[in-house]
Amino acid sequence: MMGVALWANSAGAAESAQNAELDLAKQLANPIASLYTLPFQMNFDRGLGPDGNGSRYQLNVQPLIPFSLNKDWNLISRTIIPFISQEDVNAKGHHESGMGDILESLFFSPSKTPKHGWIWGVGPAISLPTATNDAFGGDTWALDILCAPLRHHDIDQRRNRL
Repeated sequence: MMGVALWANSAGAAESAQNAELDLAKQLANPIASLYTLPFQMNFDRGLGPDGNGSRYQLNVQPLIPFSLNKDWNLISRTIIPFISQEDVNAKGHHESGMGDILESLFFSPSKTPKHGWIWGVGPAISLPTATNDAFGGDTWALDILCAPLRHHDIDQRRNRL
């Protein structure tokens, strides 16, 4: 009898762990989730500049920080901070490096996911003139409105196919 209880308990723990992994996968795929993340995105471009021999590396640091405003609403801060290094882009033998303009996006989003699976967030996007080099920014402020509708049924469908 004890063996049956242990087996049932371990099966329940395995299912609980699988559900936790699924929930984490859904949150990681959701750019407006209530999950603190610090992703880094590296981009490399070549064939740039007047003679097509220039190259550029750009590292985007993209912290995502959620704030609970109350039981119904979250505010999610999504920042993109670009660090850039480029060679032979503006002139042959010319190297430039520094930080580009920062883009700050703020999403107001419901704190609970509805049963139909649609998640959404809306709010301002603000471009801040923080470039350390004229080649990496426009030296202007910009403001826009963003809307991010998402649906997470694909993760559940992929799981059922495995």
